[in-house]
Amino acid sequence: MEKDKCLAAYELFKKSEAGKGPSWLVSFRDEAMAGFREKNFPTLHDEAWKYTSLEPLLKLAFTPAYGKPSNGAKANLAGKSPGESAGPRMVFVNGTYVPSLSSLAGLPGKVKMVNLKSVWTSEGGLMERHWSSRNAAQRGIFSELNSAFFHDGVLLHLPKDSFSEKPLEVIYFSSSQDRNMISHPRNLVIAEKGSRSTVIERYIGLDESVYFTNAVTDFVLEEGASVEFYRIQKEGRQAFHISDTHVSAGRDSRFVSFNLDAGGGLVRNYLEVAMRAEGSECDLNGLYVADHAQHIDNETVIDHLKPQGTSRQLYKGILDGKAEAVFSGKIFVRQDAQKTDAAQKNKNLLLSDEAKVDTKPQLEIFADDVKCAHGAAVGQLNEDEIFYLRSRGMDEEAAKRVLTYGFAHEIVDRIRLEPLKNELEYWLAERFQNHTGVKEVGLGKF
Repeated sequence: MEKDKCLAAYELFKKSEAGKGPSWLVSFRDEAMAGFREKNFPTLHDEAWKYTSLEPLLKLAFTPAYGKPSNGAKANLAGKSPGESAGPRMVFVNGTYVPSLSSLAGLPGKVKMVNLKSVWTSEGGLMERHWSSRNAAQRGIFSELNSAFFHDGVLLHLPKDSFSEKPLEVIYFSSSQDRNMISHPRNLVIAEKGSRSTVIERYIGLDESVYFTNAVTDFVLEEGASVEFYRIQKEGRQAFHISDTHVSAGRDSRFVSFNLDAGGGLVRNYLEVAMRAEGSECDLNGLYVADHAQHIDNETVIDHLKPQGTSRQLYKGILDGKAEAVFSGKIFVRQDAQKTDAAQKNKNLLLSDEAKVDTKPQLEIFADDVKCAHGAAVGQLNEDEIFYLRSRGMDEEAAKRVLTYGFAHEIVDRIRLEPLKNELEYWLAERFQNHTGVKEVGLGKF
């Protein structure tokens, strides 16, 4: 994945039908590609990427996916439909919207949920205003690449005081056949004053081919808005997945997230919450489960900029085989952010001697009237607890499964959306039926 080849691919993209658009979009893409040109791909010498090598990704060449899904992708999708939806749903295959698999039934009249390509002109000012508000210096090279190449995605606009009783769901299926594909999903969620919603974002691999998903999602929460966000990543085992999620939180707003990473060969997630106004709240939860040689990296940033903000964070990891995980959690409390209440925890369970975790929770406090705490733990199953369960009639493997399931269930139990909670409980039970030989569940239940 050489920079020169990306630049050449961009010139071809601009000439394609997918690369066309209104003047604001063309300028936005060109500016992003200029930013991409000026930046370098991260290396192990960069502090934020100290434990995650991009060498396996950068040594490959990828073809941008745009236009209609390939016949191979369609063939893999056959028989693997998303199933019943609890609410409105939009489905994409290799970054392209597929109306035949989507359904907007039940969408509240005031709420707008559309694919970006269909509203380039009518909603262009809205998109340009929010995307341009991010400081170019803060955008990473992969975010710039997404901004240059994205050709579709989702705009979710929740007007003032609107409420969606059912979850709003977006699914990105990915597949490569004769060539390694790269797709650039793009989502923008705007929650106006007093609105409430639940958003589900899924990334699912249709096969075990090599492909690269490079996703960007932006949330804008105005005063008093409340959003629950569930992000489920079940890519193929040879897939690369890099994501950038940015949240701008207004006065008295509330953002709650749950992130599950269960797939992908090399995964890197960046989640930033900028608490820009007084009284904002966020609650970040994550579970990553990896085995074989998977590598999953989560970097989170919570930036308290104004007084009386509250943040909570709990990320847990379960690793088997030769899997590796990285957690880097940063909490900033700025000088003006008095009365901040922030807590952060990262806990990890290693099921083999070869599994590895690098964890680094961090606090940077510039205010003096705050309540902050953070901690991290890495360990194996407790032998005393195993002995206790065996004394009650369980064999050793059953005892280990129960304890592993219990470790994960603590965080799954925080999910307030019952259908999704039940789905993940089912998946966990299947996954941990044998911690030393994980059964492949495939897509299972979505």
